[in-house]
Amino acid sequence: MIRLVVMLSILAGCYADPDYGSSRFKCDETHGCPDGQTCIAGMCSPDPGAGDGGVSSVACGAETCGDGQKCCVGFAVAPRCIDLAMSCAGAAATCDGVEDCGGDPCCDSGSTIACGTTCTSRICREPSDCAVAQPMCCTSLTGAPWGRCGQFCP
Repeated sequence: MIRLVVMLSILAGCYADPDYGSSRFKCDETHGCPDGQTCIAGMCSPDPGAGDGGVSSVACGAETCGDGQKCCVGFAVAPRCIDLAMSCAGAAATCDGVEDCGGDPCCDSGSTIACGTTCTSRICREPSDCAVAQPMCCTSLTGAPWGRCGQFCP
């Protein structure tokens, strides 16, 4: 019995809170996100600015979006900063490079550009944001204020 108590005491001292920083969860009004993540377009994403001291710095046309904002790039309007809770008729970005994601990539998943752990299309500010397979940061021809990683630029 004493052995069991000692073993349980040792095991209890080894517990550490889980790190949800790179986990992805679906979310909505009734299903929130873990601490340090925000529900953006139905997916929990690391809080904007988590990689640069908690200060968001997403380039958005002539301005820079701050904490609690995302960049909305619509098809018929210029890029603009809007509140995280607002909907965007276009692409909504909470990052524009690895500096906003704690070193993880900034990923384009269609209408949402947010921090992720793996992605097929990376968003970048400079070539160092890109992976070896797609080492070039190509500025967008569509008017978006950030670039996309690629093997070559058009």
